Amino acid sequence: GDGLELSSCTNFFVRGCRVKHSSTAPSSSALDLFGSKRGRVDGLLVDGWYDGVSAATPAGATGTITIASPGVATLPSAVVAGDPVIWTTTGALPTGITSGTVYYALSSGTSTTLAASPGGTAINTSGSQSGTHTVRFPADEIDVSHVELTNCTGTTGFGEAEGRITYSHCKANGGATLQLSQVSGGVGLPPFVLRDVEGDGCSSLLYTGARKIIWHGGGLKNAVGSSKAGFYAEPTASTGMIKDLDFLGLLFEGNSLADLYFNDNGAGAVTIQGSVLSCKCLSTTPFTLAVDSSHTYTGLIVKDMVTAAELPNNGADASLAMAFRELVILRLPGAEVAGVVAGCRFGRAKHVRIVRVECT
Repeated sequence: GDGLELSSCTNFFVRGCRVKHSSTAPSSSALDLFGSKRGRVDGLLVDGWYDGVSAATPAGATGTITIASPGVATLPSAVVAGDPVIWTTTGALPTGITSGTVYYALSSGTSTTLAASPGGTAINTSGSQSGTHTVRFPADEIDVSHVELTNCTGTTGFGEAEGRITYSHCKANGGATLQLSQVSGGVGLPPFVLRDVEGDGCSSLLYTGARKIIWHGGGLKNAVGSSKAGFYAEPTASTGMIKDLDFLGLLFEGNSLADLYFNDNGAGAVTIQGSVLSCKCLSTTPFTLAVDSSHTYTGLIVKDMVTAAELPNNGADASLAMAFRELVILRLPGAEVAGVVAGCRFGRAKHVRIVRVECT
């Protein structure tokens, strides 16, 4: 079983706990917040378990929604005004409601109108609908801080939640198969937030979804496992996927594949948007864009990056639209120069804008 299980709690508080397994760890989480709504963790030491923290959403049950202005939802269990809900369907939802997106109840009980934000404007529904609709109740607001994982043997350190979850001042040490986190949620979910979260000797933060990632402070060094990157992003959709980053003040070093690795995974055009600001990428390969001729990255701003090697390596046939601003390159490894600036190799990149680069 789990080391500490807090299942379907409305409110919880955990402080100053330790979970340790002296022999073979069970294939479970040191801290399982399955189905819990709101709460705070402040201080947890985990030694030799399998996974670290998990916060999965229960499968849900059948619900209905009217086509009206506004639409009225009938839920399988009572909620409190402001609670988040997620709809999926075997057929089609009415216009105004998107499968996999978080909405918020505007009243308490089992019958309520819905809004795109807590206390927002009620959503009007229109069109037609079909199939069976299912409602899930994700986490509303969970804060996890001061958690340290050591020698975990599983696959996920700091688990994603479909609702709002923030990790702060957390660290994962060791664990060859342990991803710092795995982010697979869709664009309709709230941002996944990491503040001062770092890994040392574990595997990368794996990003296969489309929800926004906010990662301020921390980073990853000495990555191990299959990816061996600090941050590893790849699409799962065939085309049109959006990946939204907000990175600030991260440190990556000692990662043999790359510090920031973007893999096209054979997909079509993918939007990589957002910003990577004031980050230090000090491994041999700081930034890799693995792309093919049909793949396009657009909209990512990189500013005030400090690297110790050529930036970037973006493949032979890249079609690239990025803005690199204020790059500081500490060491030049004999980089090829494409008539732009020493130390930066862009292959067949297009629409690259460089404001200032210092090479020392």
